[in-house]
Amino acid sequence: MCFSIYLVHVPVLQIVASKILPHLGLTSMWSVYLAMVAGGGGIAVIVGAVYFVLVEYPFMAKR
Repeated sequence: MCFSIYLVHVPVLQIVASKILPHLGLTSMWSVYLAMVAGGGGIAVIVGAVYFVLVEYPFMAKR
């Protein structure tokens, strides 16, 4: 599952940075950083888990 998170983390963080953060009105660098780590990181883990279950796991099935 780590590879799935690795694959999706950059696109997820880019979407969070461009679509969600501007609406939060964060001004301090640390608040933006915290929002990216907590919010973006959490979303990346969830999206990575879904990607793993739907895409990677079926190819790992026993032969």
